[in-house]
Amino acid sequence: MSASRKRFISSMLLLVGSISSVAGAATGGVIHFEGMIVESPCEVNVKARNVQMACDRDGQVKTRTISFNQLSQAPQGVQNVATMKMNYINPERTLAILDIVYN
Repeated sequence: MSASRKRFISSMLLLVGSISSVAGAATGGVIHFEGMIVESPCEVNVKARNVQMACDRDGQVKTRTISFNQLSQAPQGVQNVATMKMNYINPERTLAILDIVYN
């Protein structure tokens, strides 16, 4: 066996060993978060093909009612508090996921 072939095999064994040790190290751990929630989440109600979102911001309740049709066409904002978008998951448009992204 040539010297270059031996180096190649040694390198591959080292590479495989290092990959398996990294994979083993990634199986557990603890993540610590610091901070606080400074505003309460919005209250979301779905009624009669409309979504009503009421958000308490700066001591005032900001409310917005949006129809399902508006939500399915493009994301809708609620007074700069959150953006909502309806994503239908079946062709009949009877099942959907409402995505709410807080700003």
